[in-house]
Amino acid sequence: MLIAHLDQEFRKIGYLPQMVITGGEPLMYHKDEIFYAVVTWLVEQGIRVTFETNGTVEIDFERYPVYQETIFALSIKLANSGEPKSRRIKPQAIANIVNYAFDSFFKFTIDKALTQSTALKEIAEITAPFDQPTIYCMPVGESRATIWHNDRAVFEFCMEHGFNYSDRLHIRVFDTTQGV
Repeated sequence: MLIAHLDQEFRKIGYLPQMVITGGEPLMYHKDEIFYAVVTWLVEQGIRVTFETNGTVEIDFERYPVYQETIFALSIKLANSGEPKSRRIKPQAIANIVNYAFDSFFKFTIDKALTQSTALKEIAEITAPFDQPTIYCMPVGESRATIWHNDRAVFEFCMEHGFNYSDRLHIRVFDTTQGV
């Protein structure tokens, strides 16, 4: 039923969009039969599928091969998240994604204070096992004001270390508006 609905909506808009699957941790469902069927259908249609994940779920890419044809945005939490390292860094899960997915990149959310303390060390530790990983950093911020407070420091941090800067356009446009 979901696949039929998606097919109908894609026909209405007249093209196949890129799909980003996010919200909480979408890979919690990677073994779910219906979830896997939907992802498989999307890939078979030629739709580029990207998972926005925290990189803590270990995927068996041989058992679930369609994930080898998808992209993973590894939004790994750093110390500024307040989460213990043992819950936010799962080296084998990260390695499986980087080694088996069609493509992957790292994305770290940092603030002005973190850029001057531990961000570089943490990012280097997480990405060291991989050959020239693509790294994005974006400013912490749940509102325009907090992004504005952090964006320049994060941008300068990216320039200094050769990382890509990623803004939070949805917050700049909609600020704290819910449901957009």
